[in-house]
Amino acid sequence: PFATDGEGEPAIKANDLTMRFGDFTAVDKVSFRIRRGEIFGFLGSNGCGKTTTMKMLTGLLQPTAGESRLFGQPLDAGHLATRRQVGYMSQGFSLYAELTVRQNLALHAKLFHLPEEGVPRRIVEVAERFELAAVMDSLPDELPLGMRQRLSLAVAVIHQPALLILDEPTSGVDPVARDAFWALLIDLARRDRVTLFI
Repeated sequence: PFATDGEGEPAIKANDLTMRFGDFTAVDKVSFRIRRGEIFGFLGSNGCGKTTTMKMLTGLLQPTAGESRLFGQPLDAGHLATRRQVGYMSQGFSLYAELTVRQNLALHAKLFHLPEEGVPRRIVEVAERFELAAVMDSLPDELPLGMRQRLSLAVAVIHQPALLILDEPTSGVDPVARDAFWALLIDLARRDRVTLFI
């Protein structure tokens, strides 16, 4: 069951988010409120603006109109403290094919400015949690799709974000791997109180 800690400040609050590309309106006045620790499913047909909305929430796109607040603060993609609170996993997996599993994790830890002395310990933690310990010296393209998916999730949470945005994370994955992946997501939401926007 979803454990609440009172209403409090929502994890995400979006008011009339709008994104236009010239004369084309990709997202038109989208508003929602997501509680901390909630698993929020954002549904819609292909091309309806889901990914564009996610990009506005991660700061990759500046909205044409409207605003979003992250944990009560206006979203500012240029502010490191804001970016550190968000993890993002794209449908295509944001992995570096020429780097090993360990190197991918280390690079993302450095990109999020984790203290250097804590990086090796954090890599071991996520490797164990996401069952990657046996493949740390492998390249991502050598891994089965389900394992690559877990690596992508590990990369997205290496910096312990409070909010995780996932864009069609189980697309193309077999049912067994999909179930195992959902178990990891539920654990992140319930045990670590990570808010999931899927």
